[in-house]
Amino acid sequence: GTKLWSWTHQPERDTSTWIHYWSNGRKRVESTWATRPRAHDLDRRFYGLVADGPVHRWNRDGSPVGACTFTNGALAAQP
Repeated sequence: GTKLWSWTHQPERDTSTWIHYWSNGRKRVESTWATRPRAHDLDRRFYGLVADGPVHRWNRDGSPVGACTFTNGALAAQP
């Protein structure tokens, strides 16, 4: 079969990386997720998934489309 996506968890860092692939096997999107993020309204952490870190996107041919960064679930930077 064709790999559509992969999810890699780094428990020692409380992060995960989610990669989506084009049908030709090249990366389409790679994003970083916090698996124990800080709550927006309270000073505590919880277990869940929140976009937190860089996001990179590529065209089907492997050329870069763009990148952005999320901080605790909110879009933080877009070049």
